[in-house]
Amino acid sequence: MDELSHIVSLLHAFEIEPKPLDRLVGSYFQSHPELSSSRRRLIADMVFGVIRWKSRLDGWIVGFLGKKPDHEKRALCFLLWKPPPDADRFPIQELAWKNGLPSVFPDGDSSDFPGGEAAYYSMPEFFWEMMVNSFGIERTRCMAEAFNTPARPILRVNTLKCSRDEAISMLMGSGILGIPTPFSPFGIALEKRPPLFSLPSYRMGMIELQDEAGQLSVMAAHPKPGERVLDFCAGAGGKSLMMAMLMHNQGVIRANLSTAASHRAQGAGS
Repeated sequence: MDELSHIVSLLHAFEIEPKPLDRLVGSYFQSHPELSSSRRRLIADMVFGVIRWKSRLDGWIVGFLGKKPDHEKRALCFLLWKPPPDADRFPIQELAWKNGLPSVFPDGDSSDFPGGEAAYYSMPEFFWEMMVNSFGIERTRCMAEAFNTPARPILRVNTLKCSRDEAISMLMGSGILGIPTPFSPFGIALEKRPPLFSLPSYRMGMIELQDEAGQLSVMAAHPKPGERVLDFCAGAGGKSLMMAMLMHNQGVIRANLSTAASHRAQGAGS
């Protein structure tokens, strides 16, 4: 299963340099153009899944099997637990046997899970305790399940390039159904994560991947053309790009990154 080696490579890269995972995955795929869109989607889904459920996977590997976790065992456990739709074409059972893993993932119960309920729901211990103290155990369990459910992918249209309706039409031309988000006037909700790098609308700078909450936070800041703006907790730069769009590329945005990077508000329309 060649996909497994790519999954393990990405998990190892994230462990060495834990930068935004979506950017890391995107850069990796750019350096591996031989991967088809379906293989990229599978690899990305597995990588995000392993990271999301790392504590439960490790609890199963250590507590139930008495083995030392590594990226390959975590990936195989996740594949056994949540196999992809076309799992029949992968030798998952054979690979699990070679790694000393049983062929069935014992989901178990949260009450007696190795590492406790925080590990079962793959939440940091301090955060789990804080949630339980604030909301009670039953509500915390429901919230933890929701936290670990992958959100629908959301795009943001770059209105300096096109309207939202135009972007939705372009996506439809690529075989992707997008609908307007209920709160952000710039958002487009999708059913599943698209192969962004292959989309003409993405390559032309018409759309970006950005969740609706992030879009709403920029709208709440209400940056205006000609202003000087400090993005004090910048990550991959999505909010800075959206501010540049709202400022019509007029003004200065300083993004407070670990590298102390700053740039003028000119990227959104370039």
